[in-house]
Amino acid sequence: MLTNPQSIINFNTNPKPNLGENYEKLPLVIYIPFLKRYQNINLLLASLSWFSGKIIVLVSNDSDKTKIDISHNNGVIFINCLKSDIITKIRNLNTFRLANFYHNYDISDWDLPAKRNFALIHSVQNGFKNILLIDDDVEGITKNIICKGIAALELYNISGCIVKYFPDTSVIGHIEQKYGEPYHPFLSGNFLFIKSDKIESYFPLIYNEDWLFMIPSINKKKISAVDIIYQKKYNPFENISKIKMQEFGEVIAEGLFELIDRSKYDDRYNENYWNEYLEYRKSYVKELLNKAIKKHLPFIKESLYVCGKIKPIHCTTFIKDFEQDILTFKKIIEYEK
Repeated sequence: MLTNPQSIINFNTNPKPNLGENYEKLPLVIYIPFLKRYQNINLLLASLSWFSGKIIVLVSNDSDKTKIDISHNNGVIFINCLKSDIITKIRNLNTFRLANFYHNYDISDWDLPAKRNFALIHSVQNGFKNILLIDDDVEGITKNIICKGIAALELYNISGCIVKYFPDTSVIGHIEQKYGEPYHPFLSGNFLFIKSDKIESYFPLIYNEDWLFMIPSINKKKISAVDIIYQKKYNPFENISKIKMQEFGEVIAEGLFELIDRSKYDDRYNENYWNEYLEYRKSYVKELLNKAIKKHLPFIKESLYVCGKIKPIHCTTFIKDFEQDILTFKKIIEYEK
């Protein structure tokens, strides 16, 4: 099985930006999806004090802006995108309407994918050529990284940074790290440059939605890593319900990446393949039981329980819904231009 997802993308760590040192006119708009982590976003905005372009903070309610410090920045705009008709259209996509069915768990309050999709549509509406999605828990942003990400978009539809040190991964992924399993970080939606006139996908309401967003560009070899970025540390073991939210997305994203690596992506509709992959997933997680300390056992058992409820037909049906939604999302973009 695929152990290193980095093998399916390009590495262009030395793109040559034709920007000189003129950081005042970078051809970039930054979008920050925000939800109640005020200390994080205040630190992030302070770290971007040098950036004079537009920074659009996507809030969930109008009161959020009163607690966000923009004294270090000149171009911050707040948008309560949850009030927008665009969000209603996004939530009518199949993978949003049926998310609770696929997960056997209510994830409707998780609005990050909807906000990222809003950013895609809003950027097209406003003619923003290059955008950068940043989550508020990202650290280590430099002018050089920004310039390299923009430069890479001259060749690729998507560019980004590998998330290093503290893993940007699931609860089970963190447990794997505790017991010495190899970990190869990948690009993440938490720091992603996107060419807005080359949008090939959207962010479905599923864990690892950013991996699914990247798949069309991965298949076309139009995606590149340019540097590394860091994520703030947090306690991944605070809430066992995260397993219910993450397991289906782990299966879908990692299963599809496995097919890309095998050059057998057409098998994504094959229930026999998904039966094979689900059995692999369960056997792999079971092996963690033999290594785990007491603290981690409930999380591993919950993963096995949730995975046991996933059937191959759930996987193939989700993929068909996802791909139909891509077509619908492209129509939304055309309508909203």
